[in-house]
Amino acid sequence: MSGKVEEDDGAVESLFVASESGADPEPKPRVAIVDGGVDGDRYCRGDGHFQLDACAVTLVAAEAIAAVREETGIDVSDGRHRRNIVVRGFGEGMDDLLDAEVRIGDALVRPTRRRPPCAHVEALAGA
Repeated sequence: MSGKVEEDDGAVESLFVASESGADPEPKPRVAIVDGGVDGDRYCRGDGHFQLDACAVTLVAAEAIAAVREETGIDVSDGRHRRNIVVRGFGEGMDDLLDAEVRIGDALVRPTRRRPPCAHVEALAGA
């Protein structure tokens, strides 16, 4: 889908920054999105685990985090999902955000691809 997604289609639920590869993501009340990603995040600083395949800013649906908890009993809402921005209100429609302009606070981002959980995330979550 190409186009613009309006602000009221969803909401930011929480924000996380991991300052270096393998570091626990820290919840933040606010983040600055700058050229290269989320200011202070490992990928913006060039220290991400998958640096060659990095995404500047990553999103995850709060509904997906809840589904993981319901299906597996694993709660990754503390940031172990390794994504920067948790959004609510898109749920199954997260793919509709691909290639659309999405306003998050003062920033305009364009999600370009899915970032499914990887073995690194599963190991960190205790799966």
